[in-house]
Amino acid sequence: METIKQENLLSMDISTAFTQISYRVDGMEEPISHEEREGDFCIPNILFYGEKTKKWYAGYKALKKQEEEEGVLVKDWEQMWKKEEKVVIQKEIYKVKTLFVKLLALHIKNLDIGNQFARIVVTSDDKELLFEEMEGMLKKELKTKEFLFYRISHKTAFTAFALHQEECSGVRNVGLFEYYGDEIRYQYLGRTPAGDMLQVQTFSLSEELEQTKGEDKDEKFATMAVNIFYRHKTPIVYLTGDGFEGEWMEKTLKVLCHNRRAFVGQNLFTKGAFYFAVEEGEKRNPKLLAQGLCLYDIGLAVTIKGQQSFAPVLGGGCDWYGRKNSAQMMLEEGKQIEVIYQNLRTKELEKEIMELHGMPKRPPMTTKIEMEIAYTSDCEGYIKIKDLGFGELYPSSHQIWVRKFSLDS
Repeated sequence: METIKQENLLSMDISTAFTQISYRVDGMEEPISHEEREGDFCIPNILFYGEKTKKWYAGYKALKKQEEEEGVLVKDWEQMWKKEEKVVIQKEIYKVKTLFVKLLALHIKNLDIGNQFARIVVTSDDKELLFEEMEGMLKKELKTKEFLFYRISHKTAFTAFALHQEECSGVRNVGLFEYYGDEIRYQYLGRTPAGDMLQVQTFSLSEELEQTKGEDKDEKFATMAVNIFYRHKTPIVYLTGDGFEGEWMEKTLKVLCHNRRAFVGQNLFTKGAFYFAVEEGEKRNPKLLAQGLCLYDIGLAVTIKGQQSFAPVLGGGCDWYGRKNSAQMMLEEGKQIEVIYQNLRTKELEKEIMELHGMPKRPPMTTKIEMEIAYTSDCEGYIKIKDLGFGELYPSSHQIWVRKFSLDS
């Protein structure tokens, strides 16, 4: 039997405190979640520069090296990020983003499996950590440009995870409790009322738990869970976060497992990011409605066989990070184009005329243009039109028109 070669894929779930990694290399049927210490999927985000060895170390290796030699220890990422601090090491000034990417690159190198990946996906609940320059900086640190790079939110990672779980097959709704420190929230994955798209609704529960009556955390959480499941019924629920560690859940487990199946795990998002990478290779990731995701398809009105229709250039229903696409087309006539924005929730179309002032006068269908559309946030972006002309007969004027857009979120 012929063996199918698997692509090397890697996913990372990052926060200021820790990183989790899942990966697959050729020869593996299923992804592996990396444990730097047995039973611990969370790699501490600690970076150390040894003055004696003149080397960088990350994770538990950084802690060990700190005990062996003098150097510089970097670990308070949240404070550094807020203050935009810089660190001086060997007379060289490092920005916090530079050091953070160096940390992520070392986490990957510490896997000792090489760094030749077809795709790398990074997910986080903190959008500031998914900064635009990360791709180029990471490729520079890993000394390769061969991989495709994606940044996705926890909502997208949760959806990809749920869609790949056998127990979720045929299930209409899936729930997720996240419990980190004092922060608790519930994510509810289901279908839109029309049934044509998936959507994630997120609810903060920290205040609700505090106000719920009960003698201890177990009783309070159990009562709150009853209320949550009354409002958002689901046969499957997942629990993740350090708040669920320990043996405090007795009444809570009885509620969670009553007429439903409950699963506890600490590597849900990195597994979800991995499954996103698998699907992205085949372009099978579904459109998703959720707060913070792009809500519009953007494109043009085109005429096909005498009928006018909407031709999307950039699709919504996804994370906005690095979301960009372009298309070339013939300008039928005139010096303007009609841009269309389709709201994925309401299906309504919004139209806008974009004037191409200064476009050379040419006969109909003798001007080719390139249209580039990009999101710069979940509700803002730009449209760029470039005149390509029409061969030697009508050379390009090399003009470019740019229009910024701002949409309802």
